[in-house]
Amino acid sequence: CCQTIKGVVYDENKQPIAGAEIYLDGTSIWTTSNDAGGFELSAEHKVNTTLVIYFMGYEKQIVPNPFEQSFITSQLIPKETKLKEVAIVAEGVFKRADKLKVFREQFLGTTKAGKSCKILNEDDLTFYYDVKTLQLIATADVPIKIHNELLGYEVDFSLQEFYLEFRYKSIKSADVSGWMIMGTTFYKDLTTPKKSYTDARRNCYEGSQMQFYRKLIYRQLGKDNFELVKRGKPCNPDDYFTVVQSDGFYDVTVKNTLIKPGERYLQSFTLDHKKKGESYVVFETPTFSIDGFGNNDSFRQINFTGEMSKNRAG
Repeated sequence: CCQTIKGVVYDENKQPIAGAEIYLDGTSIWTTSNDAGGFELSAEHKVNTTLVIYFMGYEKQIVPNPFEQSFITSQLIPKETKLKEVAIVAEGVFKRADKLKVFREQFLGTTKAGKSCKILNEDDLTFYYDVKTLQLIATADVPIKIHNELLGYEVDFSLQEFYLEFRYKSIKSADVSGWMIMGTTFYKDLTTPKKSYTDARRNCYEGSQMQFYRKLIYRQLGKDNFELVKRGKPCNPDDYFTVVQSDGFYDVTVKNTLIKPGERYLQSFTLDHKKKGESYVVFETPTFSIDGFGNNDSFRQINFTGEMSKNRAG
């Protein structure tokens, strides 16, 4: 049945804000507040994600578990308006153009989809290279607007945290040793009666994290092209995962979670996709929840490397 979220948005003086954007993170489900600040947002099913409330000039508010609340009252806080410090020292260690180049590669990814993307407001990005930690840090006061030509989306990506770690003082992608990308996303579908992106989206979905989670909860791992591999051999997911459906969500327990000396993870696997190659997943939590779409609530504790990690924002 249809799930509805209702609420109201106020400013710091408890006056209603009209035109605030309200959306479910990682979806195309959105609305705006009316003249009285009120809003109503509907989804066919519960989604395991947060509700984002945004209005220009105010701090973005993120509401966890929005479907569990009968009514959401949001009071936004104005952003501090202070001039950015500008240091004119030969653009620091590296030129802005070089920082922007590696940002595009690492943020959008170098897949076919990533290369088709264009950032429409690059001037809103600010970069800082920390020579002590060998980190490139990027910030943006407004959502990063991405046009994804291949998949037919325009995406607003509100950047919460971004950094690249380098092996030594470098600004090249080949020297990146670690990275962190965090933010909220809103999707605008560009599909029209004359233009469909179904095939490109299906190809991108194949071998993705989303497909892995869906196959896990629907007990389809090992079928079609996706296999769970342990110690070099395909294994039965039922030996390692218990999945229980509850109120539209799927509660997953990772079994056999004995930690070996010196190891901080609970369980790890190779994910073998016949068309997309191998990826690796490490679970640092014994329990997590997934909705019917494949969104999980423990993304900080479940880490992917290999082919899956190349997708990025693309």
